[in-house]
Amino acid sequence: MRGSCLCGAIAYQADAPGLAIGHCSCRTCRKAHGAPMCGSQLIAERPAEPHVVLRVATLDEDPGSKPLIHIWRSHEVPWCAYEGDVKAFAEWPPGRA
Repeated sequence: MRGSCLCGAIAYQADAPGLAIGHCSCRTCRKAHGAPMCGSQLIAERPAEPHVVLRVATLDEDPGSKPLIHIWRSHEVPWCAYEGDVKAFAEWPPGRA
């Protein structure tokens, strides 16, 4: 799979067999990423783990899997609505260019 950073200065290719996607809503991830979950950092290393964590939001291709877990929901913020009365659009709302 191929991925990149926002400005395009970093591009990567990774083999990620059995990619397990998860969301984390903890305060640390929210502050580090500036988002309610997922992120903008490319990878995370954990010394006790034999692998690195690939930030799925940086992929430029469909990983072919869906999130399996969402942890730290007790830290979710009230302004991040997943359903309900929030209007959804595939791209911009009508009338916006």
